[in-house]
Amino acid sequence: MPRNTGLPVVPQELCEIIVDFSRDDLSTLAACSLVSSAWLPISRKHTFSAIRLRTSSDVDDLLTISSAGLLGSNHIPRLVRDLCIGGDRDDNQSVLLNPRLRDLFEQFTSVKTLRLRYLKWLQGSAGHEPVRVLASKATHLHMHYLVFHAQVNLIQLLCSSPEKRSLNITGLGFHVMVPEALCRAEDLAFISPVVHIASMTTNFVSYICFHLTMHWAYISNCPLSLSIDRLTINDYGLEHAVSSAHDLDSITTIYIDFLEMQLEDSAEHALARGVDDEDIPTTVLKVDSVQINGPVILQKSAAVFSQMLLLALRRRLLRTRRLHFVLDGLQPEDAEPVQCDDLDVALANHATKDQRLDAIVFDVQSPAARLADWVETISSCVPRLLAQCGAHVGIVCSATRGGLQGERTTVAEHWWS
Repeated sequence: MPRNTGLPVVPQELCEIIVDFSRDDLSTLAACSLVSSAWLPISRKHTFSAIRLRTSSDVDDLLTISSAGLLGSNHIPRLVRDLCIGGDRDDNQSVLLNPRLRDLFEQFTSVKTLRLRYLKWLQGSAGHEPVRVLASKATHLHMHYLVFHAQVNLIQLLCSSPEKRSLNITGLGFHVMVPEALCRAEDLAFISPVVHIASMTTNFVSYICFHLTMHWAYISNCPLSLSIDRLTINDYGLEHAVSSAHDLDSITTIYIDFLEMQLEDSAEHALARGVDDEDIPTTVLKVDSVQINGPVILQKSAAVFSQMLLLALRRRLLRTRRLHFVLDGLQPEDAEPVQCDDLDVALANHATKDQRLDAIVFDVQSPAARLADWVETISSCVPRLLAQCGAHVGIVCSATRGGLQGERTTVAEHWWS
């Protein structure tokens, strides 16, 4: 049948713009790829820009597709920019055991974001090295409830490259915690000795595990220096591991005690080796600013987040130039000064001991008209801190552009003197 040349021809550029609008609708992208071979490349670009490999069979399936050579399918792995490895908590852990993992990962040449979920870093697993190599090329690394054999495996992953734009950690665990095993030459052969992370987002449980690893690397004389421009600590933690609020309270108490014990053990190892039992030198770990998102700290001293903060302050894990508390969602009248006594003492001690600290800022989304109320509230909650270091303490009322997570701008502020 002759082609009807009377029909208008839509320019390819316009077709691609239309397909671009459907980038988040996989069914529409699939339909577009069937309409015309000219639409196939742009449809594939969006369809395969982000993929997830849950199990070993997912690895085999993608290799089968890419090796078929159908309509240039061998280029599909090169389209992947956001790669997630691992499933959910109840999925099996087979993905790292697939012997063809290296063959597939060598084809991922464009991955910028690497997400690792619910993976067990078992000793001797063949999947570790391909993941480490891939992590060395990614600029954004997400670690979601990973269990490592030992701290050295975490170091190998974090220090796989000298630069990361962002690092997100929402769960860490170790089978063994042995500082003597951190500095074997064969384990550190491929790490970058100097690492810079622009932004790190985590929770207190994960950060304490991370800090323990860095402290043990320091007392073991590992040739490692890691700097973080901005550390953000959010109010979430062990909810994934429990089935009820009662279980959460119980397991959190146990976990805080466990972390306290590990920190004490690390300090004892440091003393035994003749090094400082408290502080990691800034030549080993340097954090420029810390943002802590948790309005609960001015309301409930017994809350898990509040207890974790006190532990971190008491153990001097938050040494930084700027300590920034974001209290969004809290009203001045909602704060409970009687619940803030331990926080007040901990912050005052921290500010006195940390010579690098330039400012402690309390920041809340609030109209400028309520600044006086906030000044009164903060004065009631942390009087010791203000008496000792008032010149370095401020309250900021902020507004955001583009929703709650938008860019913050200061509408009013007050600094004590």
